[in-house]
Amino acid sequence: MKVLGVLMIVLLLVFSATGLLDVRADDTYKAYKTGLMYAKGDGVTQDYSEALKWFREAADQGNSDAQRQLGLMYYDGIGVSKDYGEAFKWLQKAASQGHANAQYHIGWMYRFGKGTTYDYAEALKWFRKAADQGFADAQHEIGWMYAEGNGVTQDYSEALKWFRKAADQGNEVARRSRIYLESKMTGQNQADRRQFR
Repeated sequence: MKVLGVLMIVLLLVFSATGLLDVRADDTYKAYKTGLMYAKGDGVTQDYSEALKWFREAADQGNSDAQRQLGLMYYDGIGVSKDYGEAFKWLQKAASQGHANAQYHIGWMYRFGKGTTYDYAEALKWFRKAADQGFADAQHEIGWMYAEGNGVTQDYSEALKWFRKAADQGNEVARRSRIYLESKMTGQNQADRRQFR
């Protein structure tokens, strides 16, 4: 099975190099997957420059997965120099298409002023879009915004609600955040605490 996968990759690369396989707008998924192969070294030698080329090919044609990958490469400086502005641009394109992971990252960039201005209202907006799709990391971030009162009125009960949603999906960090917040709650918040156990 692995030999067949490697053979398919070699054929894809040969056809691509000879022009027999032309990656067009209607074939952005193949370009994205080829980018992933190069980024991970899956069946080919790992090559971030080549990954970037394929991701850009797909991203320029509107593939939100490729736009997200480009954004993260620029954010982390993988195969390119770190550039938060460029990261924000690509992640915003993916987020605008409803990509939950990109929406989470845009929320993070607004929350911490990376590649854009600090803006808690925008951060919360993008975290909510991702959270509404069940993205646990975004639910966890919303919990912290309520716990800390970032752009919202501090509300431990609301924070616990969001930590619980994320923890119920197996997010271990959210589970620990919930435990930490519960240990801080006293007095009138105790009833709220018991409600969210």
